[in-house]
Amino acid sequence: MALEQVGVFQVTDDEPYRIQGSERILVEQTAWLDKFFHNFSAKDSTELLRAVDGLRIDLGRVQALDDYKLSMSGWLYWLLFLQGYGEFRRLETLSPSNTYLRYLQVLFDHHRHDPGLARDMDSESRLSSRVLARYDSLHRFLSPTEQEPEPEPEPVIVVVRFPASRGGHVLRLAGSDDVLEASMIDGYHRLFNARLAGWPTYPCILIRENASLPVLNGEVTEYLKDGRRVRVSGWIRVDKAVRYVELRDGGTTICIATPERRLMQGEAPSYWFVLESQLSRPLKPHGRLLVVPQSAFMRPIGCLAVPDRDDHD
Repeated sequence: MALEQVGVFQVTDDEPYRIQGSERILVEQTAWLDKFFHNFSAKDSTELLRAVDGLRIDLGRVQALDDYKLSMSGWLYWLLFLQGYGEFRRLETLSPSNTYLRYLQVLFDHHRHDPGLARDMDSESRLSSRVLARYDSLHRFLSPTEQEPEPEPEPVIVVVRFPASRGGHVLRLAGSDDVLEASMIDGYHRLFNARLAGWPTYPCILIRENASLPVLNGEVTEYLKDGRRVRVSGWIRVDKAVRYVELRDGGTTICIATPERRLMQGEAPSYWFVLESQLSRPLKPHGRLLVVPQSAFMRPIGCLAVPDRDDHD
């Protein structure tokens, strides 16, 4: 079934997005995780964790691997995540040398792959707390007990944009022939944990985003592109609170950052942003770069167009 025919999304022109009721994702149909589970096949999670725990990876060499740029969409990220989890369980403490913690500190491009992590990157204690929370969640998926029951599922958030973004993850819903191409997913770790634990389905909340976002008051003051690295900075002025600012190439997210709020007497707050990222693929020919402020993660307010990039490349 074509995406445009999927009936769960109805959005009017004056609504940037609409939240649809809860659905359930078929966990085995998370194709971006297939490579990890094929590379590290095992009869159950216990055997898989034992196999991963016996491996040794030199973090200084992972950037040379093709899978490095794929982050949570590839196998390497999840291997490092499970290695760190195994080290934590073995030592019963989060060591500063923990493989996954060190990977996040030194090698992980959080601006592109996990913008919610940006607030924790400048604080060792906050980042450690985030890692511990991820380990605790995985443990409860794998080892539910009366004292620590199987976790109450926190739904994954799936954003679908029309037209569909290039390279989005394809998802299938339980009890439906509908196929969704996700522009963004909030809940990669929950889906990985559920698949590792053998869950057949997992709850999700679907968000359909309007293709026509309102144009906002603001200015792009800098646009630089050097090879595969892009940098865009500027400001927007809106009455709504802005929590994140996203850079898109058409419908594809390049990176997300947290803006700086500034107040001027008698005017709406202005939000200054710097969006910078290493591109995983070339920009779309004749495409349009958009700056998209959000009132909350995946809640767009409007957009600001980046000047024609052909004048700058």
